[in-house]
Amino acid sequence: MPRVIAMHDEDDVEHWLSSPKRDEIFKELAFDMVTFVHPPEPNKVGLSANIPDLDKFFEINNGPVDQAAMKHDGVHADTIVVMLEA
Repeated sequence: MPRVIAMHDEDDVEHWLSSPKRDEIFKELAFDMVTFVHPPEPNKVGLSANIPDLDKFFEINNGPVDQAAMKHDGVHADTIVVMLEA
């Protein structure tokens, strides 16, 4: 099961950290989710998780439900970087 790291800029980090949207969308797909904040640039955040089905992850991540959740949570979608465990 590959580990995925996703990083992006955020409008309101505290809102993003406390938002239930992440769990609502990925609860059946992502395991061991951990959130991160980049101290020198506090609007940069990250998330790591184990993802057993990468195709499903990318399908959901590019779909309308996740797009709406990102907008709700203040995610700067154009800054998202996803890295896969090698």
